[in-house]
Amino acid sequence: MRDQLLNALQRLQLADNLERKAAEEYIVSTSQNNFQELISLLFDILTDKINVDLTLKMTAGMVLKMFFVWESADKRDEVNARWMSLPEGARVLFKQRLLDSLKVCSGRIGDIIAQCLSAVAKVEVVNGRWPDVFKDLIAIYSQTVPLTNTVKKNVIDAIGHLCLDITGMEEKLIMGSSGSILTVIINGTRSGDDEIKLCSFRSLERSLGFIAYNIELENECLAIVETLYTGCKDSNAEVATKALECFIGALFMYYKQVSKYIKIAFGAMAMEFLSSNTPEKVVMAIEMWGVVTDYEIENEGDIIAEAFPALARELLPMLVNEGLEQIEEWEPHKAAAWLLTLMCECAPERVKEEIAVKETGKTMALVLAIERMLLSDKPDVFEAGMIALGSVLNERTANDLGTFVRKISPVVFKALLSPDPAVLDTGLWVFEKLFKHAYGAVGTAKSQEEVITKIIEILNTNPGGAVNAAWALAGIVSAIRAEPPIGDEDEIILFTKYTEIVTIVLGRFFRLMKDEYTLRVALSSAACEIINAAPEKNHKVVLGVVSDMLSHTKTELTNDKPNEEAISCFLSVIQACISSCSSQILVSAQDIVEVSLYILSHPQMFTLYTDAYLTLGTLGDTIGIEFCNYTERVIEYVVRDLSRLEGLGVEGEGFPIFSTTLVTFIGSMASATQLGFGAYVDVIVPRLIRAVSSPGLPREAKVTAVTAFADISLAIGKIFDKYIGSMFSIALSIISVEDDGTDSNFILMLRESLLDLLSCIIQSSNGKNPMIGDNVTVILEVIKKIITETTDSTCVVKSLYLISDLWMLYGTTRNTYITQQLDSRWIADFIAAKAQSANKEVKEAAITTRAQINTATDQEY
Repeated sequence: MRDQLLNALQRLQLADNLERKAAEEYIVSTSQNNFQELISLLFDILTDKINVDLTLKMTAGMVLKMFFVWESADKRDEVNARWMSLPEGARVLFKQRLLDSLKVCSGRIGDIIAQCLSAVAKVEVVNGRWPDVFKDLIAIYSQTVPLTNTVKKNVIDAIGHLCLDITGMEEKLIMGSSGSILTVIINGTRSGDDEIKLCSFRSLERSLGFIAYNIELENECLAIVETLYTGCKDSNAEVATKALECFIGALFMYYKQVSKYIKIAFGAMAMEFLSSNTPEKVVMAIEMWGVVTDYEIENEGDIIAEAFPALARELLPMLVNEGLEQIEEWEPHKAAAWLLTLMCECAPERVKEEIAVKETGKTMALVLAIERMLLSDKPDVFEAGMIALGSVLNERTANDLGTFVRKISPVVFKALLSPDPAVLDTGLWVFEKLFKHAYGAVGTAKSQEEVITKIIEILNTNPGGAVNAAWALAGIVSAIRAEPPIGDEDEIILFTKYTEIVTIVLGRFFRLMKDEYTLRVALSSAACEIINAAPEKNHKVVLGVVSDMLSHTKTELTNDKPNEEAISCFLSVIQACISSCSSQILVSAQDIVEVSLYILSHPQMFTLYTDAYLTLGTLGDTIGIEFCNYTERVIEYVVRDLSRLEGLGVEGEGFPIFSTTLVTFIGSMASATQLGFGAYVDVIVPRLIRAVSSPGLPREAKVTAVTAFADISLAIGKIFDKYIGSMFSIALSIISVEDDGTDSNFILMLRESLLDLLSCIIQSSNGKNPMIGDNVTVILEVIKKIITETTDSTCVVKSLYLISDLWMLYGTTRNTYITQQLDSRWIADFIAAKAQSANKEVKEAAITTRAQINTATDQEY
């Protein structure tokens, strides 16, 4: 069996997919038939010092580790069952062999041994076994004589890997072990060996979740922070960088506990890192300031405001990309631009202040320092100046920078004439930002004409710059649409030469080669923005675009090998046309539906189903009740595809967006056809209910499904009554999902959708559905849980209006039970508290709710 296993391990390293697959099948089959011997042989190969090369050993180690890791509860049960299928003696022996190997295996073999041991230990620990695992590891560290660097490193590594994920670990185990593992790790950071120090800081970072209790204790937190600070001063750059990275991890997880040490020590340390010539240290310092900035954007704080001048002094020269190389790596100049952008979002008022220019030491206004860079005759400095301008400019700094932008825009325009691709790309990016945030300063009719004309020229004559030119054009047109015109509309090139611009952009679009996917997507986005900007006098032009797009789509669909990427772009433009010409699109509705149904009727075009449903949904939203003419033909495909959402179909890479789009379309169709949707409700709603209950439905679609139920209930009114019981069951299942902090945004969206659903059900019932009255406690339970667990203003406002709807429609009935529930003290306290809110929207909702209750009850609430 050993020879066969060695052969399989060798084949796993081959480029041939068939060979690798055969090797994987052999290993899986062997694990099912003889797991005990397999893991024993893998361990033997991993630790063989004579007969096996390093690559084969590492492969054996990774395969061994694979049998003890999981990503889901089901997989964890499978791993545990396989492990527990071994006799107890075999399990004890295998664990001991792993522990013993920590004493002798060095280098990469020691690394993989530590990983394997931690993986096995995790299986044991989360299932209530091996409670002394940390004691056993520490015993090796403290009792091995002599205590070699190999033992130190392997034990510390194993501790770090085991502490990385504490999911499923008992609190008693964590509390009883965190102090002792901290002692071992901190001792490691004081080693004279750089490898041990590096390993220790790496394990400390991995253990941050495990040592939460220790960080809560002031003295222990201080000891940890002092250890990290000492590490940051280490002469070995890699060790110092890892120590700061560990502090960043602590800052991210325990901001309130450790952020005070930034002003005390780590702020100055990070400044030293920024001024070093070591790229890794520079980037890590930027990461630290980025965590602080992210936090202070969302919360109160003054660290960034105080550090702003010093940070800006360091970051400005760092923006220069010497040689103007365009590479993907996260280089210091990219990180610097990222941080400068965040800083100006966090402390926008500081852009007006002065900084000390690093090269000269002279003090000048930040904008003047940027202007010096923009006026440089060195292309890389000029490009850095544009990046600086784009970084400091945002919605909150636009007013302060308006005069500067007006003055410097002609200088920036030179970038659009540059032969250097990096300078050109940056110039396009900056102009998009200028139009978006400083439209009043740069958006004069003359400026617009110069910029748009030049970008269109780049589209047609510069293949290398065409993609970014198309995206810039899309962004600029979007900005023009969002802002009121400056001066007469007849002076703005987008409108004066609308037909010409559409013709040029679409002409370039239709001339694309099949493999020019990136440019096709960019051009279609630009075309969509231009079409959405169409003034009414140009709607005939847009209708002509619809006709052209439908013609190209039909031609492409009938090809032997349709270009699905091109079809997707065609449909995107058609959707824009529908939205733009809502009053006239009915003439093309039949053709639009025919194209969409053709796609839906061909299983081999499944990747285009999302686009087809998006197109149909946009059409339904636009033509409203007229969509009833097409529902009979559409519904059969909706029913077919709902089966995929119930877990009966095959999921693919695009399944989440497909399922979300399908469910959104169902809601749109209901809203468009109103009572007409009642003919299909018994075909659609039960399937949608089953889909929501399916574990295979992507979570994005679950949120959308709840919203779709709300749309359906409003559209068909009393016809929906038979499903209200199911809606309350869904409500209880949603509200039972606890927010443990790992996925708060998703839970927030789910709860917002639930409040919308309940509101729609109550409103459509018009106060006459006894099932609402019978379930008023469920509705109030939902509200109470949501307002108790979140301060999100949207949820609070929706909860207030939901209470108002309940009072207005059901609080005035003679049902004393309902009245008593609505008259609960917590509701009155909630409304009273929110009527004093500093949030204007929340305050107004609370006052309105109280006034409506007063009106409904004819008494002061």
